[in-house]
Amino acid sequence: MAYAELRAELSGNPSPRVVAFPDGSIDTFSRIRSPAGRLDSLTAFSDELADGKRSFHLEPETREAGGQAVNMAKQVHALGGDTELYGHLDDPLLADLPFPCVSMGEPAAVSVLELGDDGVLFAAESDAIRDWTAADVRTAMGGDFAPIRDADGACCGNIASFPALLDVFRSLASTDGDGDGGAFVLDPGDLTDVAAETIADYFSVLSDLDDRFEVVLSVNDLETDRLAEVVGGRGKSKSDSLERIRDEAAVSAIVYHGTERAVAATRDGTLTVPNYTVSTVERTTGAGDRFSGGLTFGRASGWDWEPTLALANVCTSRYVETATTVDVEAVLSEEWTK
Repeated sequence: MAYAELRAELSGNPSPRVVAFPDGSIDTFSRIRSPAGRLDSLTAFSDELADGKRSFHLEPETREAGGQAVNMAKQVHALGGDTELYGHLDDPLLADLPFPCVSMGEPAAVSVLELGDDGVLFAAESDAIRDWTAADVRTAMGGDFAPIRDADGACCGNIASFPALLDVFRSLASTDGDGDGGAFVLDPGDLTDVAAETIADYFSVLSDLDDRFEVVLSVNDLETDRLAEVVGGRGKSKSDSLERIRDEAAVSAIVYHGTERAVAATRDGTLTVPNYTVSTVERTTGAGDRFSGGLTFGRASGWDWEPTLALANVCTSRYVETATTVDVEAVLSEEWTK
């Protein structure tokens, strides 16, 4: 039913206005080879290290514009959204994105080792990213946060690299008006090195922000487990964990994306939409960003949760399978029946 609803919703050619911020990166994807041949799994790489191998050959394959905000913006645009990006985009590779962009400085440099179904990511942040402040995004947006407040949806991520996002959220939460914003999707990114106290601070601020926007957290397995630790441990099931996190954060929803299903814990209850099994794995790095882009598109378009989760599932599954960002024509060209 969810996928049938998705087709019906997309057939109406929605074009929500969505703002994405604040990161950007240049991503180099490489394969790794040892004297024994190409390594196609993290286990194989670990075994080589355990055997004492210390010399490997990198085979760079592609170099692309990346970053959570960039990837989410790409997905929203591919689906027909009216997209604006405020990120760290000072590189020729980021100059040709097919939607309006404003740069706040030099992007990160990211190297991804692709090992079959796994990817190992190494990131070097620029000085502009390390020194980024709420004032920088305010200036980029014309002196205030009107582009975010006036949009149908906003998506952002990467709180570990951008601690000033806490100040941005405080400023957005304190703006005049009540419920004057659209969907606000936060994909927090890697939380491994984010202190529990900092996560608790985000919970408090996001609760206030939810008075102005529909705040939605978009998380994967590792992020769910880390957030669950902060609220006292995992629940008896994935749904139970999500409900406990949502209650603690006091936001509109928290959405989990996994290989088999998407689960949304909302104020009205928890629901699940099954995902599609991919036939091959071409790339996993960046797939979660496509999920968050599809999630933002659906909620910014005013859709119910079921077709929104169906769209987000399609976006991430097709990216894993093809390493390309799915567009609306491709979604409509297939018979989704789950």
